[in-house]
Amino acid sequence: MGADMMINYLAIPEDRLPDWSAAHALLRTKTERALDELVPSLLLEADEPTPEDVRAHLAETMERVESALIERVRDIDILRVPGWIVFASGGPSWGETPSQSFDDFWNLLAAGLAQAAGFADEPDHAQRVEAYLTGLRAASNSDDGRAR
Repeated sequence: MGADMMINYLAIPEDRLPDWSAAHALLRTKTERALDELVPSLLLEADEPTPEDVRAHLAETMERVESALIERVRDIDILRVPGWIVFASGGPSWGETPSQSFDDFWNLLAAGLAQAAGFADEPDHAQRVEAYLTGLRAASNSDDGRAR
């Protein structure tokens, strides 16, 4: 069997900057129970992480993503969608996740921290971004360069 293409993204309105302090504030308020409940949704290396392990991992993840977006690391591409800036990461996967940034985006979204920082959460926002990206893929696959 071949590889699957996996893409994860964070989208933010083009007129906003991420509010990482709001995301850190939310993480500080999460209870031990809330952190325990997040574990099944997160991509973690530890087999049985404690709530403090989860809190520390998510704080490190936010720092890593903030730095990656500023430094424009190789595994994140920046797309401009009307009204949005989209940070995308991914690649082919043979069962593992394709990149560190893919995992980081996943964890921040699953924990609600990306949304607290101002990245898209509402389904209509994500659907508009997804529809635009689908149109771009269709256009790149057409013979004449126009979407079908």
